[in-house]
Order: sequence, then C-alpha cells, then structure tokens
Amino acid sequence: MALYKKHADRRSRPSLDEIITTLNSVVSYYSKVYIVLDGLDECADKDGTRSELITGLRSLQSRTNTNLMVTSRFITRVEQSFKGFPMLEIRASDADVKQFVAGQIYRLPNYIRRNIDLQVEIQDRIVQAVDGI
Repeated sequence: MALYKKHADRRSRPSLDEIITTLNSVVSYYSKVYIVLDGLDECADKDGTRSELITGLRSLQSRTNTNLMVTSRFITRVEQSFKGFPMLEIRASDADVKQFVAGQIYRLPNYIRRNIDLQVEIQDRIVQAVDGI
C-alpha cells in the first residue's frame, strides 16, 4: 500500500527495483506464493528491463516458496531464461479465432455488418494473420 500511495500521489510508476523489493517483502508473509506474469514478451528489453525482471523473479523463486508461471510468445532470450523448466505451447485453433472475430462483428461499421461476404473475408484474414496466437 505504501508503494501504491507513494506513486498514486505523484502520478508516477514504481521502478523495477521498487517492484522487486516490494514483492520480496510481501512474499515473506506467506508460506506459499503463486505469481502469474502474463505477456512477458510485451515487456521491453532494449534497456534490460525484461532481463532484470526475470532475474529478480527467479531470485525470489529460488529463495522462497514461490511458484512462477509466465506467458510469452516464443522469444529465444525468454526461452533461454527458463531453460530446464516445464514449457507448454498453447495455440488458439482457427475455429476459436474465427468464432471470437464473429462475436466482434457488431463493433464494425454498418456496411460490414450488412455484407456477409466481407465478414467472412475479414474473419479468414484475421485467422490467417494471428496464426494461433
């Protein structure tokens, strides 16, 4: 709460060091902790942030009873960071993607909602473009 309040008042974001320090502090109160990090590949690594985050979480995991689950696209550097740990590839089926897109058609302009052929083409192209991701 202190970290949140500090940054909420300033309208700023905590640094990675502040986040890791706070996680270390909070984890010490529990006998078992589960951390789920979704979309690690979306964390920039040009300044080393993603690598530092992985190092911090892995260190936390090695010193405490913390279970870590990370989702990411397959990126070599991310894969190497978790080498030797269980990995599972999850891909959406074409049918699932198509069904999702069909459910979003109502958000598109009227001329698309009135044209079934155009809807099918949009669905097919999106299915092809996402390639299961």
